[in-house]
Amino acid sequence: MSSQRGNTAKKQPKYKNRVAFKADKWGASPKIAKVNSVVVCTVCPRCKDILEWKKKYNKYKPLSAPAVCNMCKQKTVKSAYHTLCGPCARGAGVCAKCGEKSEIVPEEKTAEEKRRERIEEERTLQEMNERQRRSYLRKLEKEAKDAKEARRAARGADGGDDDDDDEEGEEDEALRRAMAAIKAGKKGKVAVDEEGEDDDDDDD
Repeated sequence: MSSQRGNTAKKQPKYKNRVAFKADKWGASPKIAKVNSVVVCTVCPRCKDILEWKKKYNKYKPLSAPAVCNMCKQKTVKSAYHTLCGPCARGAGVCAKCGEKSEIVPEEKTAEEKRRERIEEERTLQEMNERQRRSYLRKLEKEAKDAKEARRAARGADGGDDDDDDEEGEEDEALRRAMAAIKAGKKGKVAVDEEGEDDDDDDD
């Protein structure tokens, strides 16, 4: 912006940075790590882009204490720059930041939550017997097939979308995890059976 009085026209920067800004270039401090772990959700796409920009360029300032929600008037707002709490924003179908009725970005699971779910799923599969595992696997395959067909039909109407490929990749990954857990369960069972046979031979 020009320093000339009354001239508010913006100008292009004289020089372009050779290297893009990186907030954790010299190591992630606890504050930067906390900001990077924030999941932006229950907001419209425009507000999501704004908050992601703030996170990227180290402009994001987390709340030190819960803020008051403009709808329920309770101290339930835990995300910085939000004016509504999650339940109120979802109930009214509006953006939690700007309050406008728009397409809302759904909540995303954190890496820790995904890891916990994966461990729980593998533990559950290993506790199933062979018949239950095969039934569960057939159910997963049927759900994945139905979801792919529905997306292909929608893609034919609206045009291709890269997000569909990402979702198919996630479903394939879930099937692979299920198969791996089933194989691990089988190996564990075979090992236990072999140990039991060895004990029987020793007793003889």
